[in-house]
Amino acid sequence: MTTSIPDPQQGPGGPERRPNLVQFELGPWRFSAPLVPILGFVFVLPLLVSLGFWQLDRAAQRIALMDSVEAAREQAPLSVDDAALLDANNRYLPIEVNGRLDAARQFLLDNRVSGKVAGYEVLIPLIYKPGKAVLVNRGWLPVGQSRTQKPDVSLPAGAEDSLVLSGLAVVPPARFTLGEALQSGDNWPRLLQFEDFENIAVALDLELLPRVLQPGELEWGFQAHWKPLEKGPEKNYAYALQWFALAATLFIITLVVCTRRRPEST
Repeated sequence: MTTSIPDPQQGPGGPERRPNLVQFELGPWRFSAPLVPILGFVFVLPLLVSLGFWQLDRAAQRIALMDSVEAAREQAPLSVDDAALLDANNRYLPIEVNGRLDAARQFLLDNRVSGKVAGYEVLIPLIYKPGKAVLVNRGWLPVGQSRTQKPDVSLPAGAEDSLVLSGLAVVPPARFTLGEALQSGDNWPRLLQFEDFENIAVALDLELLPRVLQPGELEWGFQAHWKPLEKGPEKNYAYALQWFALAATLFIITLVVCTRRRPEST
């Protein structure tokens, strides 16, 4: 007579349990999968879901920003000397300013793209008090055939006379920067890599409001280009849908591959 040695991996009256397997039963179904892939699933699934919610949060931030811009446009304009304009946390404030344009000293804000065409945003100082100025965005111009030849940004006759402008005084967004904002020895109009108000003020020898005035249509302006946001929330919604779809796909594939109907006991 032979004596059988019980298999330590075989439970009494139950299914075989292998080491490094995750197994459980629910009704007529049995889930069984290796431990390492399950650990990957447990890590990746919450990550995909969190990325989806992160994109939804980004979309909500963009919507709130657009709402704040619209609310600012409906407010009564502030004086250019209002202390609220020094608060960088309030990025969009309506102002009305009376002054004179300094056509001889303008800036070309570089690397501004419109319709996949490289160009500049033209910024001109508006001197509203002796020794004080604010930069006004005249609009966008293409680079042209050569960067060595700067575009003509001269003003039409009479535009330098005293004038009143209104619009949003905007704190520019933080930009990726390398090097200095202004190159030494550059001729006017000077190339500007980013809005460094401190260095611009030194170049102008003026006290500069740390905002850019985004006016409405200008007779002496160029192509309107400025937007409070380069992109709306639609792309964030699309990205969120992709992350949630990936999470759902991972869950369904794992469930289908690792779940089997239990054999009926005889």
